Amino acid sequence: MPFPLLLIAAVGSLVGVAGLLSSRAVTSLGAAGGAAASAPAAASVSLGRGATVMLRAAGLAVTVGLLGLALLGPDDPALNPAHRLAFGLLWPLVVPLAALLGGFTRALSPLRTLGGGLLRLVDPDQAGVVDAPASWGVWPAAAGLLLIVWLEQAAPAEPALLGVALAGYLLAHAAAAVRYGPAWLARGESLEVTADLIGRLSPLGRGSDGRLVLRGPRRSLAAPAPAGTLGIVAVLIGAHLFDFVADTSRWAALESLREGAALYAVRSAGLAALLALAAVRVRVLLAALVPLVLGYAVAHHTPVLLIEGQAALRQLATPGIRAVADYELLPVVPVASFILAVFLATHLLAVRTGHDLAFLRYDPRGARAVQFPLRAVLLVSLSGGLALRFLP
Repeated sequence: MPFPLLLIAAVGSLVGVAGLLSSRAVTSLGAAGGAAASAPAAASVSLGRGATVMLRAAGLAVTVGLLGLALLGPDDPALNPAHRLAFGLLWPLVVPLAALLGGFTRALSPLRTLGGGLLRLVDPDQAGVVDAPASWGVWPAAAGLLLIVWLEQAAPAEPALLGVALAGYLLAHAAAAVRYGPAWLARGESLEVTADLIGRLSPLGRGSDGRLVLRGPRRSLAAPAPAGTLGIVAVLIGAHLFDFVADTSRWAALESLREGAALYAVRSAGLAALLALAAVRVRVLLAALVPLVLGYAVAHHTPVLLIEGQAALRQLATPGIRAVADYELLPVVPVASFILAVFLATHLLAVRTGHDLAFLRYDPRGARAVQFPLRAVLLVSLSGGLALRFLP
């Protein structure tokens, strides 16, 4: 199907589903309320201590290896796989793994190991631990995400810069974990907070007894979000939007006129502009836009994972070779179809989630009214995102 017709069909499907949901608001409300109140089916599975230790050891080993590559490996980015390993393989897996496994990805966190170990060393009884100000919410994690997406999208791909940034990130959060206790990592550490937020889409959760349970995403998305969630969603969507823009021919022409510091300044300015745009867009029924983060992440990172990820693995297997990506591993039609399907599905889930949340929080008239700006945002997101992703 020609792309314009495909785009029209996609937008039309979203409008149709939104209208259908509006017309069935009353009957859907009872089901939504029941889903929010009912307990998910238990799955009687739990991670043992041995598995947790192994996962944390693996996470720490990967982090130390990445830090060593960045600081001690070749200075030439074409010979050093550190940047590709970080942003072509590891970072692209965070959001999809969180959508599948939920907050359980924290079991891999090296900061849980480093921060906990440092706290036991300097303050065994935790007498000096204080609570972080409640007003901070997860804003510190949003600030850390800014650093991550800047390193990925706008900064020079220099191994030394990545190494210094990673070392500073680890030291800052380890020190914060000593000051504010392990609870800091659930509120301030960017990857863990991102995994917890996207993990609301996961079919897996943890029950009150600590065991794994099965659940639906609408129930978990309806849970209150901490202060600063706006920043997390805005940074993630804005960064992926910038990637879409950076892949266009017009942006390439703009970058071709600049070099050196001016080039990275233009990239940073473009990233900042898209982050600001995303912050304006995601204020309406914020939790309903969490599925969009997954859709944008899949659209952005699937080609990156297949191209840059395999180049990084090839360099790890054969140290000293220059990075050469095998584009034959990127089957265009299947990948494009997969991206389109996920992008449409996440937008439709956002429509349904916004509908349920509106009727849980407002009277019927107010619920219908508050959904109009949300649907406008979703229509712009769907049509604009697909156009930027698939058009030259």
